[in-house]
Amino acid sequence: MKRLTLNFGIVVLFVLVIIVVNCHAKADVEVAPIDVIRNGTEQVLAILRQCKPGEHLKISAHREELRKIVSQYFDFDEMAVRVLGIYWKRQKPEDREEFKRLFKELLFRAYVDKYDDYECGSEEVLYEGQIIRGPYALVKTKIHGLRDRDTDVVVEYRLKKKKDGWKVYDVIVEGISLIQNYRSQFKSLLVKESFQSLLERMRKKLNIDKQQQQLAG
Repeated sequence: MKRLTLNFGIVVLFVLVIIVVNCHAKADVEVAPIDVIRNGTEQVLAILRQCKPGEHLKISAHREELRKIVSQYFDFDEMAVRVLGIYWKRQKPEDREEFKRLFKELLFRAYVDKYDDYECGSEEVLYEGQIIRGPYALVKTKIHGLRDRDTDVVVEYRLKKKKDGWKVYDVIVEGISLIQNYRSQFKSLLVKESFQSLLERMRKKLNIDKQQQQLAG
């Protein structure tokens, strides 16, 4: 994804870990959207601050555990529907299911598997507030102290309330939405190609053949 910067990737990785820590520890407690983000962030930062600025913390050592838990709490189904937009309802149920699996794996590869380690810094998260409208919420934050940045990074989290609590379905970093970014790319392909062509592109990118996908389903 050409528009997704390193900062965007690190922020999304933080979000994945935030959901893991917060949902795993507080599944039975009603937590406000901003507290979902705040509580998880502070626990993540406590882990990251175990090393000194300039040192490296191995993320790869926790990769499999992270992937397993994230898959339970991150709303990949909601994200898959949103990135396809109007094209979602036009697809066969079996093609929708395959798209969800492929898209989920693309996200894992981009934001979990991509980073082998984290270069420790002195980041600080500032919580600006939340807006709740029915089952939807927007949490506004800023990240202060990122390396190679003289200004704060504005990060907004979009959440949807599920039976087991609030879950993030989009992250907006300095005006760039994760969902809109993927939706734009998928739309540009689908106006020229079939949905089957898109699925084949995704399989090739992940180095997965159709038979493997059928077995996974």
